[in-house]
Amino acid sequence: GDAQDQVAVVRAELEGLKASELDAQREELLSKFDAETSELKQELSQQQEEALAELKQSLEEAHAEAMADEQARAAQELQEELASLKEELADLHSSEKAELAADLAAEKAEALCALREELNGASAEAQEEALAKL
Repeated sequence: GDAQDQVAVVRAELEGLKASELDAQREELLSKFDAETSELKQELSQQQEEALAELKQSLEEAHAEAMADEQARAAQELQEELASLKEELADLHSSEKAELAADLAAEKAEALCALREELNGASAEAQEEALAKL
């Protein structure tokens, strides 16, 4: 009976060792997993921040380009209006026609001012809208 008892005791001790060894391995694996998970989360949030920064920058660049295009268009329109005004003034040379030309020029100048204000207003509005989206 003594030998059997000893075998049973040794077996129990071995099983206890195995169980505690497995617990230790499980703990080690869990802590490795946790470390890797938090590392991945950090990488991911860093990538998200970088992607957001890139997106914001490209939006700002696109907005700046749009503003420049709009201003270029406004300048082009003003130049065309001025060119046509010059032609009309050149055509009207008699005093009667000159009087009409003066009225016309005043009207055109008012229209140009209104156009410029409208474009400036639109620019500011477009700018605010674009900035609000960022």
